[in-house]
Amino acid sequence: MVLEIPETARILLPGVEKPAVIKIKNTDQSMELISNSFPDQAEILNRLADRGAAPRVYQAEETYYIAEKLEGKSLKNTILDRLSAENRIEFNDYVSRYERSKDPIELQEARRVLTKAADEGQLDEVETAVEELTGALKSENIVVADFHWDNVIVITTPEGKLQAKLLDAGFALLGDPFTIERVYAQKAVDLMTGGGFILDPAEIRQIKSERTIAGVSDLIESCAVAGGAIAGLAPCAPRLEEKILSEISDDE
Repeated sequence: MVLEIPETARILLPGVEKPAVIKIKNTDQSMELISNSFPDQAEILNRLADRGAAPRVYQAEETYYIAEKLEGKSLKNTILDRLSAENRIEFNDYVSRYERSKDPIELQEARRVLTKAADEGQLDEVETAVEELTGALKSENIVVADFHWDNVIVITTPEGKLQAKLLDAGFALLGDPFTIERVYAQKAVDLMTGGGFILDPAEIRQIKSERTIAGVSDLIESCAVAGGAIAGLAPCAPRLEEKILSEISDDE
């Protein structure tokens, strides 16, 4: 749950320099048990914030954190707003068909429309912003398991440039520097062509129960212990990625 902090309260909070929001721990116990703790999420987000790729977290405790409020739109809405009228109608038509039939072919066709729009140059600015975000994630060697278009916000800078930022680091994993380029090559395509990743909590719990838990993220350290690699995600990534399904979600 994310709530805006009133300015009258925000100015009384030490160190909270800009308009802010407070994120309160999710009441869904199954998700709380497998996600990174709020202090760990704050550490990851602040590393990315140093690169302009996430909001700054001002305070973090086990049950909440206070972060910079960002004014912008979800990546999903940013993409859809830039489609031509013809492509938007075609996209919505396939999404409606998918919602009625649950036929994956309709979903593939909806994603094809977004790919076509990108090929036609309608999404050039958005793609540049996403490339800069993925560049920051790769530089920090972070793989975001739930890297979907509702977990990315796009803001417009005072200079008129689009800037994409990660919103949530609950499922941020340490990457493998030898595979992270390939991982994000696919994730960027998924991100730009529609929908969110659905995590399998049972699979993540299984990974956690099988390995020693320590470090910034339970999953980060689990993979490192298993693989003995510098960053460690490689042995675990295929198992996790097989359990991540992409689908186009409804507009909020």
